[in-house]
Amino acid sequence: MRKNFLLLIGILCTVASLHAQSSQEIKPLTIGDTVPDIVFRHMLNYRNSTAKLSEFRGKLVILDFWATWCTDCVNNMPHLDSIQRQFAHQVQIILINSMQSGDTKNKITTLFDKLHKNINFDCHLSDAIGDSIANSLFPHIGIPYYAWIDSSGKLIATTFGSDVTVQNIKSVINGNQPGLHERRDIMNLDYSKPLFVDGNGGSGSNILYRSILTGYSEGLLSSNGVYNINGSPISLMYSFNMPILKLYEQAYPEISSYPKNRIILNVKDSSRYIPPKNATSWKSDQLYTYQLVLPKSSLQKMQRYMRDDLEKYFALRVNIKEKKTQCLILISHPGPKELVKADSSETNIYDQTNLPKFIHNKPISILVNYLNSKINTPIINQTHVYKNVSLNLPNDLTNIKLLRDSLKLYGFDLKRQQRVLPFIVISESR
Repeated sequence: MRKNFLLLIGILCTVASLHAQSSQEIKPLTIGDTVPDIVFRHMLNYRNSTAKLSEFRGKLVILDFWATWCTDCVNNMPHLDSIQRQFAHQVQIILINSMQSGDTKNKITTLFDKLHKNINFDCHLSDAIGDSIANSLFPHIGIPYYAWIDSSGKLIATTFGSDVTVQNIKSVINGNQPGLHERRDIMNLDYSKPLFVDGNGGSGSNILYRSILTGYSEGLLSSNGVYNINGSPISLMYSFNMPILKLYEQAYPEISSYPKNRIILNVKDSSRYIPPKNATSWKSDQLYTYQLVLPKSSLQKMQRYMRDDLEKYFALRVNIKEKKTQCLILISHPGPKELVKADSSETNIYDQTNLPKFIHNKPISILVNYLNSKINTPIINQTHVYKNVSLNLPNDLTNIKLLRDSLKLYGFDLKRQQRVLPFIVISESR
């Protein structure tokens, strides 16, 4: 009695140990690993109800993970069946229905009956129903999925169905390496998170096209540019921590050629686009980071993609429209001019001081550009003076009366006129 009791305890311990190993200690295999002697239970189309992998040692074994509801799996069966018959003594194809598939023997035999009735196909492939061990050794997320085990019991490939060809099978049987694609399903992909962010789905090293728009990104220097390196398969455009209008300037380079007073912003809330004097709090809310990755492309193509992306998110459209407007025309009176003599080339018109301003040995366009950035009335240069000039000017250049008085001393003046000028119009599209 005691011997029988101890024998029963031993059997129970063995079963418990096997269960623990099958449910907790199974580690996925990689190419080159020796495949353990899997026991396939609930076999269909096989001489016994169970089978061991070792029974097929000396043959190329291909495990076909499938399900009755998988159309591609079912469509590939006649092809696999013909391969099995062609290489009956050298290849063993085993269909694997995992427990997760939800298939039963009744579902499978019903499907096989339909295949016989509809396309006159009789499936003779061996099928392991309700498997859990092989499914754990060869993890995958999509079916059909094929695991190739060589005649010595080593895993040599995991592939798609397109790799299961007569040519590839002959190469393996003959001891050659057919260069089979290694299928590696990503098992921990989080579909609710962006792809390739924090390693979700991989590193993204093979990205050919992608555009990203984020809010303010701490640690990135405010900058923009383009990388179009010879020999690289991709082109890249970026803009880090920039206000919305700066993003649009990169996508629409013609904006930069227009002075500030000839850019019209038709929007409901201009505070999104124009920073206040104290922009500290505005910084984190209204700065954006953008990056575009394309297959090798021209700058013009990258700008078109960037324009599309910006319009999708910010809903701003850019147009050039002509408009009749009041202007200040900078003219030059004929005759000699009493210009200040200067050896050095310098100016202080951009200095934020109350000191008188000067321009020494620089083109008159310096003054025109400055005024166009500071006053709302467009300034047009019609002086036809192409040599450098030297001028002493008032401290407040936006005071047009004082400025005219100073300019007249050097033979220049500002005259008000109506002109039809092109304007950049940036407007909300929704």
